[in-house]
Amino acid sequence: MYRNPNRCLFLKEYADFLAMHLLPLEILVDFATTVNLLSLPYICVLNFQPKSMFPSPKIKNLPVTDLIGMKSEMSLIANKTGELWRNFMPRRKEIQNPSSTALYSIEIYPGLEYFKEFNPARIFEKWAAIPVSNTDSIPKGMNVIHLPSGEYAVFNYKGYSSQVGDFYQQIFENWLPQSGYGLANRPHFAVMGEKYKNDDPDSEEEIWIPIGK
Repeated sequence: MYRNPNRCLFLKEYADFLAMHLLPLEILVDFATTVNLLSLPYICVLNFQPKSMFPSPKIKNLPVTDLIGMKSEMSLIANKTGELWRNFMPRRKEIQNPSSTALYSIEIYPGLEYFKEFNPARIFEKWAAIPVSNTDSIPKGMNVIHLPSGEYAVFNYKGYSSQVGDFYQQIFENWLPQSGYGLANRPHFAVMGEKYKNDDPDSEEEIWIPIGK
């Protein structure tokens, strides 16, 4: 069996390596093989790529953005996201002067304490909306939301929308504590553009996390 010593990691160092690079156990490699672990205490990895499946974000400054849409109060336990979008989508074309065809899923949490003591029963506000160039005309049953300017970490998520919860967990538990940024008290949102395909493995969307120093 071919073994490249420059690609081999001693098992006792393996856990530390994973932690240092924030890698999950499912490392993305071209080839990986466990070599006779009972007698040979290392793992040999061929064509190892020192990165995880979790992408680095782009840091962007969001300008003040006006949107029109529908909102609902909910919790993670009593999640009404599906109902909200079912109500909004048939009526989205009633909105005049859209500045983009993208859909925005926005969460407004009750302060940073929401994230300090996680409670899936806590209430937050969620919006289904689209950005507009002006807010002169608001369809009945809809409201205006103003996203304030600020710095955001923007992640590209590709995959099933039903599995995005794991992606958020990686952001808050792995990326954010190591990033040098803190969470800011501004709206969180996802932007679903032309590459969004709902619950499809090839679907793509942008996840915007408010940050600050």
